[in-house]
Amino acid sequence: MNMYQWEDHTADARLIIRGTHQEDLFQQGLLGMYAFMEPVKTERVAPLVNLDLKGRDRAQLLVDFLSSVITWSAVNKAHYHTLIIHQLEDNHLVALLEGHCVDRFGKDIKAATHHDVVLHKIHGGYEACIIFDI
Repeated sequence: MNMYQWEDHTADARLIIRGTHQEDLFQQGLLGMYAFMEPVKTERVAPLVNLDLKGRDRAQLLVDFLSSVITWSAVNKAHYHTLIIHQLEDNHLVALLEGHCVDRFGKDIKAATHHDVVLHKIHGGYEACIIFDI
């Protein structure tokens, strides 16, 4: 059931992600975001990133997670393709990001926004909609 789908707009892009479990939304968000960014990976392993994030609720936490990944991707010039979740609660995420360095990204994402963020239960799992500034 896991999947992601992009809907483009002029200055932003909407990512719709689905998963059987809420944890899947974080992984699908990661995959979907990088599918848009089109990383040109190298063989060099990127620095590991430990995340310890808190948010008001699960939807805000998802946006904050994606924002952190965008930041760490820029700082380390990396594509973080592996997410290891150690702890996930309604407003707290402890996780590890693993990945590879990149030569470049084909497209740029400036930020994940809290504007109109939606996360809800659907038949067979969960769905979230995140808007990115591009």
